[in-house]
Amino acid sequence: MLALALSSCSFFGFPPNITLAASSTSPLPGTTVAVVALESGGPTSGLSYAWAVDKVLQDCSEQQFDFTPPVDGSYEISCLIGYKDHIIIKSLTVASPSPATLPYAETKRLLGTWAFMFSVFDSFGFNYLFDHLVDDTNQSGEWKALGKNEGGTSIIGSYRPISADWSILDPQSPQTSVMYVFTFLPDFTVSGQAFVIDQSTTPATWSMGYFANGMKVPLARGPSGPLQGVDRLGRIEPPSNLVERYKSATAFLKMQK
Repeated sequence: MLALALSSCSFFGFPPNITLAASSTSPLPGTTVAVVALESGGPTSGLSYAWAVDKVLQDCSEQQFDFTPPVDGSYEISCLIGYKDHIIIKSLTVASPSPATLPYAETKRLLGTWAFMFSVFDSFGFNYLFDHLVDDTNQSGEWKALGKNEGGTSIIGSYRPISADWSILDPQSPQTSVMYVFTFLPDFTVSGQAFVIDQSTTPATWSMGYFANGMKVPLARGPSGPLQGVDRLGRIEPPSNLVERYKSATAFLKMQK
């Protein structure tokens, strides 16, 4: 039914020749590519755009969509082009290759949602989400995991080949940061030390190491028991299916008219 509706668009004067072009279809993780909707053979004004990655609507309504693969794998990039009351969907695949190196594979283990805890005179707990990887421009061949803490501040995680351990830097405020250094245990748990860094002094003052542990937050289960859909980073996906997501995109496009 969806395919029939889309194929009939050209009878209403909808541009029949729309293609997607990407500056690269095989970028490394963390490398941004530009995907553009190219039009020919029809009206080039009055068009509106919405973009989706793996059927998830993105915050972009321009003719060009800049996409950065968060991790290796194949991604379906879709553009929903609206003209009057009609919509056509065009897609292409961006396949991000794995660097196939130990630093990349070990840094990739940080992706997902984590809960960390350490004790000084009291217990402290913090949640973190790592959602993409980038090449470490300061250390050749190494990678960084980037994400946010629960307050929305950017955090950095990495794997250190020399010491064979992992670290997370959480800049909690302009005056104070927390650095975790740890190794992996079974079942997605980690154990190590937390260092509190006082940045109000010059140079910054590091505390002694406090015992710290962490675990990857378990996935939520639906009412019937099975795991809900999850994306490649281990996050719970929206409960909507393909058609419902495109319905949302259709409503979005109509709002732009």
